[in-house]
Amino acid sequence: MKRVSAALFLVFAIAPRVLAHEGHLHKLMGTVAAIHGERLQVTTTTGETSEVVVNDKTRILRGVTAQKAADIKPGERIVVVMNESKNQAGKALPTAKEIRLRK
Repeated sequence: MKRVSAALFLVFAIAPRVLAHEGHLHKLMGTVAAIHGERLQVTTTTGETSEVVVNDKTRILRGVTAQKAADIKPGERIVVVMNESKNQAGKALPTAKEIRLRK
């Protein structure tokens, strides 16, 4: 009985840490407002502005055709699949995993 109680305690003590992990994906739909180096400023469909980091691991597609970051233009409608990563200072940055450009 003591082992079962200890095991249950351990499971419930660890569960919140496992569930609160980084790395799950989010979607952002909107229009490219501006491009600043490796950052895209996106105006969402609700009118909010978000900034997303684009790096060499970001997959950029127009339909099924691969594109380059230079192919993204202000005013273009996009869908961004992203997760949050932390920079060296520990600040959370939304980082694009995939960007889908409108055909």
